[in-house]
Formats: sequence, structure tokens, C-alpha cells
Amino acid sequence: MKQFIFCLVWFLITLSIFANVDFPNQPAGKRAKEVFELLNEESSYKLDDYIKENFAERFRDAFPISAHTDFFQRTQSAFGKLIVYDIPKSANDEIRLILKSENKDSYLELIVNVELNEPNKISALFFKPISKPENKNSNEKEAEKLSDFEGLHKYLSLSAENNKFSGVVLVAKGEEILFHKVYGFANKNGKILNKTDTKFNIGSLNKMITSVAVAQLMEQNKLNIDDTIGKFLEGFPFEAANKVTIRHLLQMKSGWGDYWDNEVFMSQWRSMSKLSDYINFIKDMPLQFEPGERMIHSNTSFEVLGAIIEVVSGMDYYDYVREYIYQPCKMINSDSFTKLENIENRATGYTNIGDPSSENYEKDNTLSPPLKGTPAGGGFSTAEDLLKFVLALTSNEILSSKYTDFLLNRFEGEKDEPYPYNGIAKWLGASAGVNAFLGIDWENQYTYIILSNYDHPVAIDIGDKIIEMMKLNKK
Repeated sequence: MKQFIFCLVWFLITLSIFANVDFPNQPAGKRAKEVFELLNEESSYKLDDYIKENFAERFRDAFPISAHTDFFQRTQSAFGKLIVYDIPKSANDEIRLILKSENKDSYLELIVNVELNEPNKISALFFKPISKPENKNSNEKEAEKLSDFEGLHKYLSLSAENNKFSGVVLVAKGEEILFHKVYGFANKNGKILNKTDTKFNIGSLNKMITSVAVAQLMEQNKLNIDDTIGKFLEGFPFEAANKVTIRHLLQMKSGWGDYWDNEVFMSQWRSMSKLSDYINFIKDMPLQFEPGERMIHSNTSFEVLGAIIEVVSGMDYYDYVREYIYQPCKMINSDSFTKLENIENRATGYTNIGDPSSENYEKDNTLSPPLKGTPAGGGFSTAEDLLKFVLALTSNEILSSKYTDFLLNRFEGEKDEPYPYNGIAKWLGASAGVNAFLGIDWENQYTYIILSNYDHPVAIDIGDKIIEMMKLNKK
């Protein structure tokens, strides 16, 4: 599931923003302006020529040129023309921009890192879809804001009629479901409508499931947060085996990024149904940076975590998750399936990716990797099952309070540090024809779940609208 939750394999920057923005006259600011123009196809450079000439050698050669260009093209396809919304940070070697789609209420964080030595080549880029920033005045008209669940239903119904949304939306307060409705088609060819028990691909939300499994094994003293992977897995090079820790993997600071352009994966993914199929080629993937140095989106890290779960538990990863997470949570409609299986009530994903001019969601994603969901993502679930998971997690049914807090703190510090349980926590999943949003308002006990078989950022856009509505109308 090409996690084009886009926390890509790149690393970018910070800035500040206006309608007609003046980019900072610093090395990073100048490069950010060039990247921004490339994204909007306003540059005199050809994209591949720019990458070859202006990316630092180590960053450029970490991936095929086609992988770099693909990230740009996916962003263009998902967001269209972009405008600068904010520049939160700007320094000589790093800048961070918040970009907004000109035609919809979708936002993208762009971080650009450059070398300090001239000609200040780009050493890292990071694209990350984000929620609507809360510290800026919205241009959204008051009439477009949602005020209640009736208005929400009308908005979603119209979005489905206009082929802008297909999926399920659930809002709950504690165990009480306040809103649970479905829209659009699970399968367009068969004219099969989505239902409340339709299984949607949840993308990277599976990473939370994998994290819970790791925390359970920690709680049983079967592994420690700072154990190295060499303690459990054989065949990895010395550098990875003795430096990469469980904590690094969980925090995506292992030094590995994603594997979507790995030659072995791309040539064999159609037959990869076991976790060992992934580990066989991941062993040969070099680290891109020193473990712990920084964070980049890393499906690779979570596949390695899955392999460690298998070794420590003595069980197949999928069997472990079924027995110790799905069954205790009573998640009867959740699992990972291959694309070859005929699964009842499974939604087919539909995508516009690859065709920037298309808005019709006519192309299904069945020919897109992976063959089967993995510890990193691509499993299936329902909105109701995910609510059960949230309730079980927050009531300490699958982890003790100490380890639940450790997980929610993203495994920072020590497990004795309490989680503050304030604000709104959000988790996302996204790839071609897949978009999942899970939000928890800790203070008001609201849970927001949006699952869609259309492209990102449809689910996060709806999630943000609902959160804004609930802030205005405390139930």
C-alpha cells in the first residue's frame, strides 16, 4: 500500500505564509521555492533533470530517479495546484512549509533540507498530508460549515452523489454511537453499495495494531524497547543487527524508509503472502542514515517488527493478531486478506492516481501492491470494529494502563511516564484507493472514524469537518 499518506521516504522543511509569498532569502528558502514551482509545474526545469542536478548525491542515489519523480507526481495528482499557507520554520539548512490545495480544503506539509556548502543541494525532502492547521483563519464560508448530524448527512450524501466520497463515517461518545452511515459503492461493476459491515482497507492504521502487539510482548518481559534486532533476527548486516532497536522501529527512526521501488519487491509482490517474503529482501536493504538520527516514513520498520513478533511469540504474525487483539476486542470483521481471495463485504478501492485530469474514480486498485496486508498496513476492518479497538485500548483490556500510556506517548522516554490524555489524537492510512482516519478527542470522549475506498485526503477532510462541528456543538 504505497503509503502515500506520503510521509514519504523523504525529509523536508519549515516556513511562513501569505497569498503571494516571498520565500526566505536563505539556502533552504531558495530551494523550497524551486520545489514549490516544480510541484505546480511552473519551473523551467524538467523534473528528472532537476533531481539529477540539484539533489545531494547520497539522497539522490538512495532511490531510483523514477521513485523521486513518482513522489512529485503523486502529490500533483492528489492536491492539484498548491498555494503557500504558512511557513512555520525557516533556517539556512532547513525550511518547513504548509501548503494548501487551491481547489479544496486539503493541506500538505513540505520540509526541505539542504547542504550548507554551496551550491546547497537538497539533502532530504518530506511530503506529509496534514489536518487543517488550527492557528490560521479559515477562508471557508460560514454556510459551508457543518452544524449538526443532519447537516453532516446532507453534506456526505451530496459528496457521494458527486462522486467525491465513498465510504463509512462513525462518530461515538464513549460506547454510544452518535452517527454511523455509509455512502457510495463497495463495488462499482457489481453496483454493490457500501454497508455498515463493509470491510475497508485501513492502510497504515495497521501500524497501531502492530504497535499494540509489540507492547503486549514488552509487558510480558519477552522483549525490551531498546533490544537490537540482532537479538531476534538472523541474516541482517552487522550495522543493522547491532544498532537498530525496537524503539527505532516503532518510531520510524531505524534508518530504513519504504521499499516500494525495491527491485525484488516490485518483481515478486504478486506472490508475497508471508512476512518472510518481505524479510528476505529487507535484509539486503542498506540503512539510509544512522539509527535514531531522524524519522522518515518506514513501512520497512514495521515489517521487521512483525518478524520479531513471530520469533518472540512463536506464532505467525497474522495468527497472533487474531488471537490477542482482534478476538479480545471482538473485531469480527477485521483481518488481512490476499487480493485473490473472494471476501464477502470487502470494498474495492478506486483511484485517480496516475491520471491527474481524472476525478471519476473509475480505476480500481486491485493491480496495485501489496498482495496482502502486512504489519505496516493494508489490512481490512470496519468502522464498528475500529471503535471496539479504541474502547478496548482505552479501557486497558488489551494492555495495562502503563503500556497503553507508553504506546500513546509513541514510545518516548520510559513506560512509567503518563500520557496526558488531552487534545485530539489522529491516525491516518492512505494509498491508491485507500483512505482511513481515526481521531480520538480525549477530553470529550469522542471517537471519529472515516474509512473510504477513494484516494487521500477525502477521509481526513471529512474528519476535520466533523471535529470542527463537534467543537461548536458539544453533545
